[in-house]
Amino acid sequence: DDWFISAAATADSLRPGVRGFVDYHAKQLFFRDGRRRALRSTRHYLHCRPWARRWHHVRADESRDWARCARLLAGRAIGICFGGGGARGNCHFGVIKALQELDIPIDVVSGTSFGALAGAVYSMSAPEPSSLPGLVKRVMGKQFSTRKMLMDLNFPRTSYFTGAYLNNVLKETFARRRAEDLLVPFACTSTDIVQFEEKMHREGPLWRIVRASMSLVGFVPPLPYQERRAEDGAVNTSLLVDGGYVNQYPIEVLKEHGAGIVICVVACPDYAPVCTDYGDVVRGGLVTLQRTFGCRRRWTGPDPPSQAEIQERLMFLVESMKESHSSRADLTIYPEIAGYGLLDFAKYEEIAAVGYAAALPCLREWLGGDSEVAQQAREVIESAKQEIKPKRSMNEVEYGTRRNYMHWRRLRMDAVRLAGRFLKKSPKGSKANSSGSCSSPDGGDRQDPQLKVKRGD
Repeated sequence: DDWFISAAATADSLRPGVRGFVDYHAKQLFFRDGRRRALRSTRHYLHCRPWARRWHHVRADESRDWARCARLLAGRAIGICFGGGGARGNCHFGVIKALQELDIPIDVVSGTSFGALAGAVYSMSAPEPSSLPGLVKRVMGKQFSTRKMLMDLNFPRTSYFTGAYLNNVLKETFARRRAEDLLVPFACTSTDIVQFEEKMHREGPLWRIVRASMSLVGFVPPLPYQERRAEDGAVNTSLLVDGGYVNQYPIEVLKEHGAGIVICVVACPDYAPVCTDYGDVVRGGLVTLQRTFGCRRRWTGPDPPSQAEIQERLMFLVESMKESHSSRADLTIYPEIAGYGLLDFAKYEEIAAVGYAAALPCLREWLGGDSEVAQQAREVIESAKQEIKPKRSMNEVEYGTRRNYMHWRRLRMDAVRLAGRFLKKSPKGSKANSSGSCSSPDGGDRQDPQLKVKRGD
């Protein structure tokens, strides 16, 4: 079983101020059995505890999990933010490889659009880091296919594609995983076109929240999403589209979760100036034929921008109006991916290699600097290599938790058993039968419809 305890209850002694800090930040702590591959019970605890804003998963026999939890509580964790960019987002996997080679821990992850997919894949493979290359190859090399994508074409009333192909790919990738069950905390953004607001997803089925964050307008239909409000229990239905329209780089959620150092990966190239002198009228069929035969510029002048280019520029319009992402992050990595398109999924290995080549020297130069952030990052790397174990043995904690639970379960079973015996043995002269009837408070012998006891243990 997966036992659930409060973080403050596991401490031997805490000062009043420290206890308040722990009660506020470490709302819940989940202990996991290292032999189990997945945990699917977190939502049941969070459903009846709406006040829990943060939770942590710790494997009892893994010191790196305890170190990650300690960094998150102390606000010294390292968080990474993956931006969107379509197939260019495969450079995120190269950046992850560079971070692993330099022993830089990733404690919390956020992403938007394709960055949400990259972050979810990493968080899912965090228990076994060596499984990440195989998982990326299975997802990008086998499941993402241009031929299968073209078979999902739709009459363009809402979108060019039905969305079934993308749904199937995400379902095969994440199966029944949920975001709150991931070992490394994960969050992604989407845009709600019903409530006109940004949605930050930290809970829910992993494939659905990633699908919502990747729902580029015009390509796939908006995703209907239902969630229950904790205040009154009402169910809100939203239509979610790509999160890049409101927040291309969700850095704030990393800092809220305890990240003291934030690394941002930009997966979009520097855009070239668009052609603005193609005329006032554009006939799509004629432009397509002229572009196919390579005579567009000779006949009618420059090419107008495609719908994909327009959608991509719209995603980065809001980001350009906000504060620059490079000023909000402690380190920003810019891979040279200008030569790759939005749908070049077949070139995922080349794009990942470009991200690795850009991230490795950038990270080495950053770690060798004299800034305060670089010094803090070096301290985090050194502390991550040390063996960290809880002061109280996990056998004692698990035994105490199991003992309390079994004691409560025994009392509950005894209460049910006694209630059943009480109903079976009615006083002499009473007309109560063995079907569970009882005397009413006013002295009658009618059966109480609200009293239904299931007999048998």
